[in-house]
Amino acid sequence: MTWTDAQSYCRAQYTDLATVDDMEDLNRLITTLNYYIYRLWIGLKKGDSMKWQWSLADRRFYREGETEFRNWDTGTPQNGNCAFMSTAGLWNNTSCGDQHHFICYDGPAVETPEKPQLKRQVVRVKMTPKDPNLNLSDPAVQDDILQEIRNKLKEQGLPADTKLKWKKQPDGKVFNKEKEGLPKKEEEEEKKMKKRKKRMMTKREL
Repeated sequence: MTWTDAQSYCRAQYTDLATVDDMEDLNRLITTLNYYIYRLWIGLKKGDSMKWQWSLADRRFYREGETEFRNWDTGTPQNGNCAFMSTAGLWNNTSCGDQHHFICYDGPAVETPEKPQLKRQVVRVKMTPKDPNLNLSDPAVQDDILQEIRNKLKEQGLPADTKLKWKKQPDGKVFNKEKEGLPKKEEEEEKKMKKRKKRMMTKREL
């Protein structure tokens, strides 16, 4: 598709054309590419002010010298208002009317007055069951705990449409059992401070 048609498709079916914020994003895109696809539209385009900006409507600008991630090929950008990525992950630019493959971004929706942006927050919790026989790996138990947390947060003003879910670890588990005898971070820091003070006192005595 042309860049504009690709943008329309991505906004209708997903969220928008892909935005590349760092090397992690870039490598993720590269691994999804078929090496027979040489050019792939991304969501970078010259705006009305002729500055490079992302299609995603948070209006993040790309400018030379700023800290935002960039991966232009040598000697680019030149002519052309739309950016594409090669299979090597390098960016180039060409006419927006050219037809290329493209890749969409699927994530939180762009914020508008009618459609506020979704926000995600990850919170770590430490569970200390009163019943030592309680199986925290049981999905029913996890659902009960989540419902109790949801009720508590609603009492504190959590919006009714907020969704809560457990984040699973790579091994598929929600909870990891804390190793016995493992010192807490605060205790470790306190021990380090005591050692530093002891060394300082020894030096003064010498």
